[in-house]
Formats: sequence, C-alpha cells, structure tokens
Amino acid sequence: MILHHRLDLGAVKKLEEIVDPEQDYLFYTYVSMRRHEASFFGQFVNERLTGVLAYTDKLSFPAFAFYGLDDKELQLDLLVSYVRKELNFHEGIVGGTILSDVDLALFQAAKLTVNEPVAFITMKHEDDQKLLKGGLIEQITESEWEACARFLAENGMNYFAERELQRYPFYAIREGEHYAAVGGFHFYNEVLVELGNIVTEPSFRGKGYAKAITSTLTRVGKACSPNVYLSVFAQNTIAIHVYKQLGFKVVSKKWITDFSLDAYSIVK
Repeated sequence: MILHHRLDLGAVKKLEEIVDPEQDYLFYTYVSMRRHEASFFGQFVNERLTGVLAYTDKLSFPAFAFYGLDDKELQLDLLVSYVRKELNFHEGIVGGTILSDVDLALFQAAKLTVNEPVAFITMKHEDDQKLLKGGLIEQITESEWEACARFLAENGMNYFAERELQRYPFYAIREGEHYAAVGGFHFYNEVLVELGNIVTEPSFRGKGYAKAITSTLTRVGKACSPNVYLSVFAQNTIAIHVYKQLGFKVVSKKWITDFSLDAYSIVK
C-alpha cells in the first residue's frame, strides 16, 4: 500500500540525524536551516518511508529538495503528483532542484526533467592559512540595502533573496561611488554557513576582488560556525580555482535541473 502525507517537525528532525551534510547538502539545509519554513511530503510503501520531497516558497522560483530512502520501492511520479495537489499548484508548474547522479536518473526515468541538467559543485572550507588578510572591504549598511540588491540583480544573482541581505552580513569593495564587488551569505548559523551572492562587476574583474570578498566572508563565517560552504557551477572553472586557492575543497558534485510537477494523474 502506498500512502502520502506531510511530515511533522519530529519526523523532520529524525531525518536531520541521518542525512549526510555534504553528500546530501541541499536536503540537509532544508531539514536544518529551513525546517520551520519548508513543507516536507513523504511517501510510505507498506508503512516504510521511501522518499521525501521538500518545498520552500522563500526563493524566487518553486524550490524543492529531494531525499530518497528506498529507490526500488519509491513511486516518484506519485509523490510529485501528491505534492502538486497539496500545494495547489496549477498545471504546467515547473520546480527547481539539485540532484545526485542516482536521483537525477530517477527523475529522468519518471520523465520529469524538462531541461538539460547543469553540473553544480559544493565546496567546504578547510584551510584558514590560505585566506587573504585585510583589504578595502566594507560591510553594507541598512541604508545601502536597496542599492546592493539592485547591483546583485543587475549582475545576474538569480538565487539572491532580499531577506538574506536583511538578516546576514554583506560586504562590498567600491571603486569611487560604485560597487566593484559584493558578497554575502545564503545561510548564517552555528550549524552551518553558506557563502553566496559573490559577484564582481565585469569591468572590475581581474583585480582580485573575488578573492578578497571571499576571504572576508569566510573569516566572518568561521566566527559563526566551523562549517563554511559555498556552491558554484562546475563550468565556472575560474571561480573554482580561486576558491581552491583560498582553502576550499570540493565535497560533492550534483546536478541543477528543472522538473515538471505534472507527473501523473492527481493522487488521493
């Protein structure tokens, strides 16, 4: 018998205990950092949990995280259809997620993916001695939030959420009155810190600003948590090289993909 239902907070906390923070990084951030804002939907086959699909509405697109517990028993199309019904999504809705090789194969086998997956790397900081010291870096103040958000949008930071700027420290390097580079955090907590929204305005690239911003963010992050991560597209080899020079190590390679929630006739 296959059943679906929302998981309560107790069940989510139990998942946190078994999820690998590095190999299942995205889902781990949902069960740890996002658990009070996200919704978690489980599939049970003969009373055994086979898979979980988590959703948050705090990003600029329908954002999901998947965690499989029993790939052989899991009926992924049914789980996705149930989630669409519970969230009251219209037909044609497309969600975004990050998947392992195994999970991507499950989504492709169920004919859910709608685009070509893009390789995505998660890195963890391990060597403080490689960080740069000092520099002309300033913390962004509340009066600058609007200008900073505009800079990030103009420079293609699609995963930036304005509440991150309001909650967490952001830093900038200026050239005259203009931002040359900006960086901040996606998560900033004693459990883990995730650097993000690091960007240099194209005309100022090649001056080492990304290194300087990343070093400052990492030092600030290490004062909050020993677990400092960042993620980057695998094709961005220049950025990956910079991060490795600063003491970051690749801990996992995943795939960013969009998927359809029109998986199956709506289940009860």
